[in-house]
Amino acid sequence: HTRYGTVTGVQTCALPICYTVNGAAATSPYSAGTGSYTIVATDANGCTDTKVVSITVPTKVALTASGTDPKCFGQLGTITFGASGGTGTISYTVNGAAATSPYSAGTGSYTIVATDANGCTDTKVVSITVPTKVALTASGTDPKC
Repeated sequence: HTRYGTVTGVQTCALPICYTVNGAAATSPYSAGTGSYTIVATDANGCTDTKVVSITVPTKVALTASGTDPKCFGQLGTITFGASGGTGTISYTVNGAAATSPYSAGTGSYTIVATDANGCTDTKVVSITVPTKVALTASGTDPKC
Protein backbone atom coordinates (compact mmCIF):
# COMPACT_ATOMS: atom_id res chain seq x y z
CA HIS A 1 0.00 0.00 0.00
CA THR A 2 1.66 3.19 -1.21
CA ARG A 3 0.94 6.43 0.56
CA TYR A 4 0.79 9.80 -1.10
CA GLY A 5 0.98 13.38 0.04
CA THR A 6 -1.25 16.08 -1.43
CA VAL A 7 -0.44 19.22 -3.37
CA THR A 8 -3.41 21.60 -3.11
CA GLY A 9 -4.37 24.80 -4.86
CA VAL A 10 -3.77 23.33 -8.31
CA GLN A 11 -6.46 23.70 -10.98
CA THR A 12 -6.66 22.11 -14.39
CA CYS A 13 -6.20 24.20 -17.51
CA ALA A 14 -9.29 26.40 -17.55
CA LEU A 15 -8.50 29.72 -19.16
CA PRO A 16 -7.67 32.34 -18.19
CA ILE A 17 -5.18 30.27 -16.10
CA CYS A 18 -3.66 26.83 -16.74
CA TYR A 19 -1.76 24.82 -14.12
CA THR A 20 0.92 22.16 -14.46
CA VAL A 21 2.81 19.99 -11.98
CA ASN A 22 6.26 18.93 -13.19
CA GLY A 23 5.21 19.86 -16.74
CA ALA A 24 1.92 17.91 -16.87
CA ALA A 25 -1.58 19.40 -16.65
CA ALA A 26 -2.92 18.84 -13.15
CA THR A 27 -5.99 19.18 -10.93
CA SER A 28 -6.32 19.78 -7.20
CA PRO A 29 -5.77 17.88 -5.03
CA TYR A 30 -2.82 16.25 -6.77
CA SER A 31 -1.62 12.93 -5.28
CA ALA A 32 2.13 12.97 -4.90
CA GLY A 33 4.71 10.56 -3.54
CA THR A 34 7.96 11.65 -1.93
CA GLY A 35 9.69 14.23 -4.09
CA SER A 36 9.90 17.81 -5.26
CA TYR A 37 7.11 19.23 -7.43
CA THR A 38 7.23 22.35 -9.58
CA ILE A 39 3.81 23.95 -9.99
CA VAL A 40 3.40 26.51 -12.75
CA ALA A 41 0.36 28.75 -13.28
CA THR A 42 0.12 30.30 -16.77
CA ASP A 43 -2.41 32.96 -17.78
CA ALA A 44 -3.86 33.68 -21.24
CA ASN A 45 -0.99 36.14 -21.93
CA GLY A 46 1.66 33.52 -21.21
CA CYS A 47 2.67 35.08 -17.87
CA THR A 48 3.63 32.53 -15.24
CA ASP A 49 4.11 32.08 -11.52
CA THR A 50 6.06 29.11 -10.20
CA LYS A 51 6.10 27.43 -6.81
CA VAL A 52 8.12 24.40 -5.68
CA VAL A 53 6.57 22.04 -3.15
CA SER A 54 8.35 19.14 -1.42
CA ILE A 55 6.49 16.09 -0.15
CA THR A 56 8.01 13.56 2.24
CA VAL A 57 6.06 10.35 2.77
CA PRO A 58 7.10 8.74 6.08
CA THR A 59 8.24 5.15 6.20
CA LYS A 60 5.71 2.53 7.26
CA VAL A 61 5.50 1.52 10.93
CA ALA A 62 6.97 -2.01 11.03
CA LEU A 63 6.18 -3.96 14.22
CA THR A 64 7.98 -7.13 15.24
CA ALA A 65 6.60 -9.26 18.08
CA SER A 66 7.37 -12.72 19.42
CA GLY A 67 6.25 -14.81 22.34
CA THR A 68 8.11 -17.20 24.62
CA ASP A 69 6.01 -19.77 26.47
CA PRO A 70 6.92 -20.46 30.11
CA LYS A 71 8.60 -23.80 30.89
CA CYS A 72 6.43 -24.69 33.88
CA PHE A 73 2.88 -24.31 35.14
CA GLY A 74 2.46 -21.26 37.38
CA GLN A 75 4.96 -19.16 35.42
CA LEU A 76 4.24 -16.42 32.90
CA GLY A 77 5.32 -16.26 29.29
CA THR A 78 7.03 -13.25 27.76
CA ILE A 79 6.09 -11.16 24.73
CA THR A 80 8.89 -9.07 23.24
CA PHE A 81 8.06 -6.35 20.71
CA GLY A 82 9.51 -3.32 18.98
CA ALA A 83 8.95 -1.23 15.87
CA SER A 84 10.86 0.77 13.30
CA GLY A 85 9.84 3.37 10.75
CA GLY A 86 6.95 5.74 11.16
CA THR A 87 7.21 9.30 12.48
CA GLY A 88 8.28 10.38 15.96
CA THR A 89 7.81 8.32 19.09
CA ILE A 90 6.12 4.94 18.78
CA SER A 91 3.75 3.81 21.53
CA TYR A 92 2.51 0.27 22.12
CA THR A 93 -0.64 -1.41 23.38
CA VAL A 94 -1.26 -5.05 24.26
CA ASN A 95 -4.93 -6.01 24.07
CA GLY A 96 -5.82 -2.30 24.15
CA ALA A 97 -3.77 -1.31 27.23
CA ALA A 98 -0.54 0.72 27.11
CA ALA A 99 2.44 -1.60 27.42
CA THR A 100 6.22 -1.86 27.28
CA SER A 101 8.46 -4.68 26.14
CA PRO A 102 9.08 -7.25 27.51
CA TYR A 103 5.48 -7.97 28.54
CA SER A 104 4.55 -10.82 30.93
CA ALA A 105 1.59 -12.90 29.81
CA GLY A 106 -0.42 -15.94 30.80
CA THR A 107 -2.15 -18.33 28.40
CA GLY A 108 -3.99 -16.50 25.65
CA SER A 109 -3.88 -14.54 22.44
CA TYR A 110 -2.43 -11.03 22.58
CA THR A 111 -2.87 -8.25 20.02
CA ILE A 112 0.07 -5.85 19.96
CA VAL A 113 -0.36 -2.48 18.20
CA ALA A 114 2.44 0.00 17.48
CA THR A 115 1.28 3.59 16.81
CA ASP A 116 3.49 6.46 15.63
CA ALA A 117 3.06 10.21 16.18
CA ASN A 118 0.88 10.48 13.03
CA GLY A 119 -1.49 7.73 14.20
CA CYS A 120 -0.15 5.18 11.69
CA THR A 121 -0.19 1.63 13.04
CA ASP A 122 1.02 -1.92 12.58
CA THR A 123 -0.51 -4.90 14.40
CA LYS A 124 0.70 -8.39 15.31
CA VAL A 125 -0.96 -11.21 17.25
CA VAL A 126 1.08 -13.45 19.58
CA SER A 127 -0.15 -16.52 21.48
CA ILE A 128 1.21 -17.75 24.80
CA THR A 129 0.59 -21.25 26.17
CA VAL A 130 1.30 -22.10 29.79
CA PRO A 131 1.93 -25.84 30.28
CA THR A 132 -0.50 -27.88 32.34
CA LYS A 133 0.33 -28.60 35.94
CA VAL A 134 2.28 -31.75 36.68
CA ALA A 135 -0.06 -33.95 38.72
CA LEU A 136 1.68 -36.59 40.77
CA THR A 137 -0.21 -39.33 42.48
CA ALA A 138 1.76 -41.59 44.81
CA SER A 139 0.96 -44.24 47.34
CA GLY A 140 3.00 -46.54 49.49
CA THR A 141 2.60 -50.18 50.31
CA ASP A 142 3.88 -51.48 53.63
CA PRO A 143 5.75 -54.80 53.53
CA LYS A 144 3.96 -57.77 55.12
CA CYS A 145 6.91 -59.16 56.99
